[in-house]
Amino acid sequence: MKTLLISLFACSILNYCNNCLSNSAWTCTIANTCVDSLKFTGKNHVTNYSCELGYTFQGSYSISKNLVTIIEKDDSHGGKAEYSKMKFMLKGNALYPISNEELVNGKWAKSRVPIDKKYIFKKIK
Repeated sequence: MKTLLISLFACSILNYCNNCLSNSAWTCTIANTCVDSLKFTGKNHVTNYSCELGYTFQGSYSISKNLVTIIEKDDSHGGKAEYSKMKFMLKGNALYPISNEELVNGKWAKSRVPIDKKYIFKKIK
């Protein structure tokens, strides 16, 4: 009985965490007039607006404990699509950047553009 209760409790926490980003919006101020945003919707879909690029990336996300992984497609250059993977630590109402990777020859590799750990996304909705 004790094992069953622990299992049910663990499942409810995991389900809560899987839903904790759904239908939420987050922003990160890059400069006075430049704000990036992340919008998480149901079915693990996320949009990432980059103020500096003036482009919205489409992607998917997953959560494992408090680690949020976002994989997005960049087809803004008109050529071959590029893919990137970003990892964030979810703490309260903030997403702290951890790492940034890109898909190179079918394998994830450290990105040429390092992640700036000072850009923290704050939950607004």
